[in-house]
Amino acid sequence: MKTPLDVEADPTDPDIIDIGWMRIVTSPYARFFWEGCKKHELRIPKCNACGNVWFYPTPRCTKCLAPAGDWIVSCGDATLYSWTAVYRPVVEAVSKTLPYLVVVVEMAEGVRMMANLEGAKEEQLRDGMPLRVGFKELPSGAVMPYFSLAG
Repeated sequence: MKTPLDVEADPTDPDIIDIGWMRIVTSPYARFFWEGCKKHELRIPKCNACGNVWFYPTPRCTKCLAPAGDWIVSCGDATLYSWTAVYRPVVEAVSKTLPYLVVVVEMAEGVRMMANLEGAKEEQLRDGMPLRVGFKELPSGAVMPYFSLAG
């Protein structure tokens, strides 16, 4: 079985997101999310049947299983829900960025997502503190969301 680390990085395949040390294998449905990141928009699916919003983008509502409906663009505001500091590299390619912070945030729209937190130290973090989404272009051309302290 191939893992995302084994997938060849084909620059013409819109369903493979090359983040440098790993390739994210995504889906045609989630492509709209990744295209939004390139435009510095955090896009979230919203169900037309029940109003539920969810993350990571999947083609069916995670609450009522109806076919996914519309997309909303997040305002970018979030609060810190949980976090961890990474001191040991998962792969050698990220060893130069140690330590780094991985956070779970709750977006103003109600979904939770995981991303890196930049521009902060672990000892600054408090549950519920305000964060703001940002976007970083990687050498491959992929754009990843990240979070930073608000204000």
